[in-house]
Amino acid sequence: MAEMQNVRFVELLIKKTKAKSITWKYLDTNKSLCKSMGWMTENLLASLTGSENTLHFNTEDSFFIDVEGTYVVIYVVGNDPASLYVIPPTFKKILHLSADEYGQGITRLLNLVQSQFPNAEQFVKNFVFNRNDETNKTNPTD
Repeated sequence: MAEMQNVRFVELLIKKTKAKSITWKYLDTNKSLCKSMGWMTENLLASLTGSENTLHFNTEDSFFIDVEGTYVVIYVVGNDPASLYVIPPTFKKILHLSADEYGQGITRLLNLVQSQFPNAEQFVKNFVFNRNDETNKTNPTD
């Protein structure tokens, strides 16, 4: 059963994200957070070949913020629903808000965060349908 305090927390994250008073970043840009949480591993083959570390999450849909040293992470694996983590600087006593209990709010938050990042498909859609130049007015099928 979802705790009211956690529901309010997710709602406040949504409100602050809409107001742009918090700035989300892609999770894969913070290697120390990924390693500390076990979301990124270095395997023997990677170290021998010099290849990148292996990430265990969807890098296009996982984000984080740092609020006074505490991380809030939207975490997505594959096409699974997003989870939310609150991770203190000690990386102990972590709060995990699962999709099962808080999915609707987390999904709303994820959609809002995603909308704040460049998206090639949205760019094409806007470019095609929202242009107001003379070429578009005279012959919209070109």
